[in-house]
Amino acid sequence: MAPRNNPEENCASSSSNSDAGCIEEEDIAEIEAVNQSLDSLSNALDMIEERTDGIKARLLELLNSNKEIRESIVAEKSQDTEASK
Repeated sequence: MAPRNNPEENCASSSSNSDAGCIEEEDIAEIEAVNQSLDSLSNALDMIEERTDGIKARLLELLNSNKEIRESIVAEKSQDTEASK
């Protein structure tokens, strides 16, 4: 829900001269700027999370590949030692 742009609509209807119940245009602009900043930060965090997930997946692939290669080398060495007996 977007804030109203007319500060008079945001004021409490009273005859006093107090602005305590009013949201001024400057306040609304500041709130909108903060919202935009938060949206930008959220988008940046989403991109970082996607990159992190991709890196994690690639690291797991590399780890599994290295494990398979290591097991293969160990198996070859044990076959070589059995064949040389």
